[in-house]
Amino acid sequence: MNEATEAVLGELLQRVLDGTDTVIEFGSDQVPEVIRQLLLWDFFFSLMFFVIGVGFLCLGLRLIKTSTKSIEFLRGEFAAKEEWTRFGSSEHLSSTAYDAAMARHHITPWLCLSAGSIFLLSNMAWLKISIAPKLYLIEYAASFVK
Repeated sequence: MNEATEAVLGELLQRVLDGTDTVIEFGSDQVPEVIRQLLLWDFFFSLMFFVIGVGFLCLGLRLIKTSTKSIEFLRGEFAAKEEWTRFGSSEHLSSTAYDAAMARHHITPWLCLSAGSIFLLSNMAWLKISIAPKLYLIEYAASFVK
């Protein structure tokens, strides 16, 4: 009975060792592909947010340009002493329209510029990957050690 048990255990142990060798071979074959996919994913993920940041910057600059024209028009209407009512009809200039235009002019473009700057400056990994991918991998691995 002991000989049969030892034979079965020996056979199981041999299968486990063979399976371990197979897993190690499979892993060593797949590591370069996994690293390539990791670099591609991080590159495009970072680049996507970088492009969003550029879009926010362009939108902010465009809003500054268009809101400046709107503010000049509204100030001209106010200087011409047109009717100025709090809740005017669509024919008359209202202080509500002026207040909304001033808010758009002073708040919205600067929020867009701020968001764009944050997106741009915090998503530069695509540049690291394209210039020095090995250095990026070392930094990436070091982030797990911390």
